[in-house]
Amino acid sequence: CALPILSVLADAVAWLDNLGWSWIEQREQQLAAYLRGRLRDISGLTVLTPDAWELSSAITSFVIEGTDAAVLQKTLWNQQIITRLVRERNGIRIATPYFTSHDELDQLVDALRRIRA
Repeated sequence: CALPILSVLADAVAWLDNLGWSWIEQREQQLAAYLRGRLRDISGLTVLTPDAWELSSAITSFVIEGTDAAVLQKTLWNQQIITRLVRERNGIRIATPYFTSHDELDQLVDALRRIRA
């Protein structure tokens, strides 16, 4: 029966309403900016996503010169860092939803630094 599912969905939306949609957007914007800033410190890495929030989202795409993105994505996956492959750009994308922590983003950056080394 769909009724229990709808009830849970209504509770989830109410919970998000309580957080505040503007707070959620600000949090995602802040996390994306933090990640992009950290990524730009990695030699050979190019962030593809524009910084301007009006032109981007909580998803950041990047490429690393001389790196096969499919291999990189699998390497990160094996470290429990979930990313998506952007085949047409030989790149990687990662989402920064409101519940992401700075520590998780730092783990990604640290893993990329180790891979580049």
